[in-house]
Amino acid sequence: MQRDTELQAHDAWDRGDLRTALALFVTSAASGSRGCALNLGYFYDEGLGIPQSKSSALYWYRQACRLGDLSGATNIAILCRERGQHHAMFRWFRKACRANGGDDGDAELAVARCLLSGLGAGKSRDRALRHLRRALRSRHVTPASVEQAHALHRRLTGTAARRHPQPIRSRP
Repeated sequence: MQRDTELQAHDAWDRGDLRTALALFVTSAASGSRGCALNLGYFYDEGLGIPQSKSSALYWYRQACRLGDLSGATNIAILCRERGQHHAMFRWFRKACRANGGDDGDAELAVARCLLSGLGAGKSRDRALRHLRRALRSRHVTPASVEQAHALHRRLTGTAARRHPQPIRSRP
């Protein structure tokens, strides 16, 4: 039953029926759907069919994390960055690195950037390189992050990183 509601919510969103999608996401999120909690956070974050509310977005992203969807951790880290809360941002990006069984390349790149700049964490070139390498090995990373990780790796080492041994897949 809940899975049907989730599918209906996604179908409504795809059709552009944000009001119906929102109502269905609320129902499913309240019933414990971590994906719907994440999507509900996104609706509040972006103001999709509802007045934008960063505090409500934060609430639903945290709910998604509590329910086991650590993808919400990246969104929380971004909200912290927007607020200038750099230490909290770094902690949430680190938590996001553990998402997908420790295979979140976008979060690994974000942590590497923090370590290079000293934003929210102490500067560490060596630790940053380790996170860049993890980003490049990740199966869950966007193409833009792969490009950026390669560029940072070249800048830091003067050499190109080894190519990924398997095809890179974007996040769904």
